[in-house]
Amino acid sequence: MRVKTNISSLHAYNALALTNDKLARSIGRLSTGLHINSAADDAAGLAISEKMRAQIRGTEQAGHNAQDGISMIQTAEGALSETHAILQRVRELSVQAANDTLTAEDRSYIQLEIDQLRLEVDRISTTTQFNKKMLLDGSSSTLWSSSDLETRVIVRDALRGVDQFGQKTSVEGNYNIKIVTDPGASQIQKSNVMEIGEMTKQPPTPLEVSDENTIDLDTGTNVSGATNGTDWQFDTVAGVLTISGDGVFKISGGNANKIVVAGGITANIIFSGVTVDVSTTNLATAFSVGERTRGATVNLFLEGTNTFKSGGDQAGIHLFDASTLNIYDASGNGSLSATGGDNAAGIGGGMEGHGGTVNIYGGSVTATGGMNGAGIGGGLRGDGGETNIYGGSVTATGGTNAAGIGGGDGSGGNGNGGTTTICGGSVTATGGTNAAGIGGGDNGNGGETNIYENADVKAISGGGTAEDIGHGNGKDNSGTTNRLGVYTAPDTSAYAYKPHTLGEMPEFMNASGVRIFTDPQTITLTQGDGKRTSVTLYASDTMDDVAKKISDAIAYGLGQFMYVDDITNFCTISDGTENTSESVYKKEEIKDENGNITGYKIHATMLVRSAVAGSGGDISFAGSEDLLRALGLSTIQQSSENRYTVSVNDAHSGNAVVTSMSTTGSTLHGLFGGAIDVEWDAMANTEAAWNEQTKRYEFKRSTGIYETTIHISDNSCVLQVGANEGEDMTIGFADMSARALGLNRILVTDRESAARAITIVDNAIGLVSRQRAKLGAYQNRLEHTTSNLTTMSTNLTASESRIRDADMAKEMMEFTKLNILSQAGNSMLAQANQLPQNILSLLR
Repeated sequence: MRVKTNISSLHAYNALALTNDKLARSIGRLSTGLHINSAADDAAGLAISEKMRAQIRGTEQAGHNAQDGISMIQTAEGALSETHAILQRVRELSVQAANDTLTAEDRSYIQLEIDQLRLEVDRISTTTQFNKKMLLDGSSSTLWSSSDLETRVIVRDALRGVDQFGQKTSVEGNYNIKIVTDPGASQIQKSNVMEIGEMTKQPPTPLEVSDENTIDLDTGTNVSGATNGTDWQFDTVAGVLTISGDGVFKISGGNANKIVVAGGITANIIFSGVTVDVSTTNLATAFSVGERTRGATVNLFLEGTNTFKSGGDQAGIHLFDASTLNIYDASGNGSLSATGGDNAAGIGGGMEGHGGTVNIYGGSVTATGGMNGAGIGGGLRGDGGETNIYGGSVTATGGTNAAGIGGGDGSGGNGNGGTTTICGGSVTATGGTNAAGIGGGDNGNGGETNIYENADVKAISGGGTAEDIGHGNGKDNSGTTNRLGVYTAPDTSAYAYKPHTLGEMPEFMNASGVRIFTDPQTITLTQGDGKRTSVTLYASDTMDDVAKKISDAIAYGLGQFMYVDDITNFCTISDGTENTSESVYKKEEIKDENGNITGYKIHATMLVRSAVAGSGGDISFAGSEDLLRALGLSTIQQSSENRYTVSVNDAHSGNAVVTSMSTTGSTLHGLFGGAIDVEWDAMANTEAAWNEQTKRYEFKRSTGIYETTIHISDNSCVLQVGANEGEDMTIGFADMSARALGLNRILVTDRESAARAITIVDNAIGLVSRQRAKLGAYQNRLEHTTSNLTTMSTNLTASESRIRDADMAKEMMEFTKLNILSQAGNSMLAQANQLPQNILSLLR
């Protein structure tokens, strides 16, 4: 028995300490219900359990994500259900409008409702959101921008996809689009034949001139002291007098740099001692008739000496666009001298300009061409016009290589003689070097020359090897020369044109004979691409006013000004100069009781032209039934579509996406697996040019290749529907705006367009149906995903529980055993501590 070291007590203590440690762990497991309370309990089990817990919690959140995705899809699909309802109403209205029991005015009211429904479709597409995320404008799938405003991207699906190897990919980036166009044709419409005005006979002289139209060029005022008159304007700074209205004008003085008669008018002008000399100024015109617009007619009455000298390549009296100049002697001693600048005629065309119509009834007329211009006729490379001499004294001298009367220098082309008729008066015509007296310039053919017995031909002489009457040097075609008998002078009275106003014209009466212009009338013009504008017509408007308003509306309201240089040809009134079978210009004689002609009624048509090829440029008109019936616009040239050859390349790598794809219409469909469509300017790679002979816009391919660039960025809506990376799902939201659905092209202004609208709406309904079906498929998929995630979470939780949770029955059994051992250990420790007491018995 040892006393100092109680070995028995130590053994009992160690056993009790081990039992208490195990008992503490057992109590902890029973208290928490967990088999693993710390890494010491089960290091490998803890690691497995934590990984499984991450999967469980991620799976549970993925289930919530899927539920949120279902809510978002339901929001979008619910909005599209209303879009579907709107489209059904639009289709119903289109079917209604296609019935010819309706008038144009009725259809205009239907169009108003369709326009509002279209705006509501746009509103739905731009305001449908889920948690501030736009759902129906395409931005939840793709973001885009373009290098120019006319290039647009229509989003049909997400850019994000899966490649052949199962890898998620996106085609975002910059893409260069090259377009080569085979141009089509544009629409032309013609109106009814209408009585647009009257020409009434006016005596050649004297002419009654109002005070307001008596103009002194030296002071820049009329006799009343006003700077500007009713139909004329005088720019005192530039020194330019512009005659802008029909009427009688008397002009005197010489302090001016230019006199202009605007196109499309008939002006009676008395020149009384007028001098305009701008010969030292380059490209300056002294007297311009019908400047750069539809031709004008000027009845010119001469008093005293009048002199006009132009500079540069401008004619002394410049006749633009088939203008007519009638010259009379108003005082018995009136004279006119006109001298052209370099390469221009004395009276007629400038450089490369042809002669107009010149009728000389009296006065002393001297016409001298510039360096290469005819005396009367064409400028350099310009043909002669029509010259008729009925009286007076005429001296016409051509410049170098230009005819006295006829063509200019034709060494670079043209220079042919026009038509010259000498009925009376005295005539001297002298050609320049190598040019005829009457006929062709150098290297120009002769024209038609008629000389009556009445005429006093002083001298007609050609220069060099040229004929006196006929061809110039280098040609052998003399044309025709006719020697005729006695000429019977025609009625030389001038005619003043008075246009009818819409309120006066018989065409603008309804079936009951009531004039329709008791109130202003509005016409709406709608272009095939959906652009729209309107004009208001008044009873005081003339048909020329109507044509100008419609031209301006097409140019600026519909934006076609960007394709042409001259906006005056969109809408014109026939003036008798057109070389087309469609236009009508007719003068109906007005006779007095003795059968004498006292004037003419002018009947003409209005032509409306589009400068945009294809149906996207077609123009339709909407307004009151009476007004549209009066105009009677009908299509005489149908538009035909441009054909485009399109290539698409990655702007960075140069890799081809689309190679030389041919398409009709300015849209490339189905790029990148149908994710986007691309629209471009309908006039890409196309130039519109006005053909003065055919009176039409003609289209040709531009030099080079049209290029435009788009930037597309993936903004797909991706739902995280799994606990791990890559376990996601892409939702493709398409652009459901009115333009993307094609509703911007819906017109019901006439039966044909309403019938076409039915098909357009059917296509739109199909697009919305496909989007709703796709959203429904997404929703069904997400519901299955949610069910799967719930099952997965349950099974993972059960597995993790088997690792981490305590087996309570087993732990109670262990606890009971350890509790008994603990009590026994305590008792044994107490007994061991009593053993040393036995030593005391040895001391007794």
